Amino acid sequence: MRGKMGERAAPSAERREGDFKATGLTPAFPADQACEPISSGFASPYRYDGSRRPTDRNGGLHGGTDITLKVGTPLLAIAGGKVIAKGAGGQMEGNFLWLQHAPEHTGFPFWVHTKYQHLDEVPALNIGDSVQVGQTIALAGGTGTAGGHYGAAGYPHLHL
Repeated sequence: MRGKMGERAAPSAERREGDFKATGLTPAFPADQACEPISSGFASPYRYDGSRRPTDRNGGLHGGTDITLKVGTPLLAIAGGKVIAKGAGGQMEGNFLWLQHAPEHTGFPFWVHTKYQHLDEVPALNIGDSVQVGQTIALAGGTGTAGGHYGAAGYPHLHL
């Protein structure tokens, strides 16, 4: 059935060749933290379970990075910035938050926008609020995935 996934195994921790590209960037984590495994990388033609993505959306390439997390895991702002949108999206999106980051907050010579999807709840932050790097901005959830578009195959994760 188009647009629906059958039952799938839990996300694989294995990286598929071609899913990840070197950027030269090095992540910085608090001393007691580490990055959770990426279950589906940006621009990957594969889903978390190894099946190919349909080609009718984004040319069959993933439009974000999925990080499998437990519901309620605190999500931190990856850079200082401003809330520019939030809400409850549809079956593919779930609850979301958009942040805008100025060059002085990222070190890049351009503005950056980040979107956090599948949040447990619509964040309490208001549009226009400023956030600081490392500030808790939302909690991970499964909205728009578990029981939504993906049915029983959905799983809680952050789509960034």
